[in-house]
Amino acid sequence: MAARPDVADTSVLIPYFRVGAYDATVEDRLGDGRLYLASPVALELYAGTRDQAEKRALDAFVGSFQRRGLLLTPTHDDHILAGILLSRRRRLQGDLHVRDHLMDVLIILSAAQIGGTVLTTN
Repeated sequence: MAARPDVADTSVLIPYFRVGAYDATVEDRLGDGRLYLASPVALELYAGTRDQAEKRALDAFVGSFQRRGLLLTPTHDDHILAGILLSRRRRLQGDLHVRDHLMDVLIILSAAQIGGTVLTTN
C-alpha cells in the first residue's frame, strides 16, 4: 500500500529552513514526491521572509512544487466551507478569533483535496 501524501504546515517548514529541524521527514517526502505544498503555507512563508536572499530561496522551493504539480490551492468552495466550519465551531464552543484559525482550516481543506495528512507541530 502506498503511503498517503503529506502537506507540510508552516510550523514544520520554518524550523526546517531556519535550523534544519525535521530535515529527514521533509527530505524523505520531497524525494519520493509525496510532499505537497499548500498555497496558504506559501503565503505564510513569504510573509515571514526577512530579506531578498530568503525570498529567492523560497522562490526556488515553491517553484519546485509548481513544476512537479505538487502545489495545492484552496478552491472557492473550500473558502466557503472554511467559513461554515469556523462559524459552526464558534457556535458550538464559544468565542473564536477567525483570523487565528482561517489559514489552518484552508491548509486542512487543501490536504483533503488529495486525501493527504497535514504535517504540523501544533
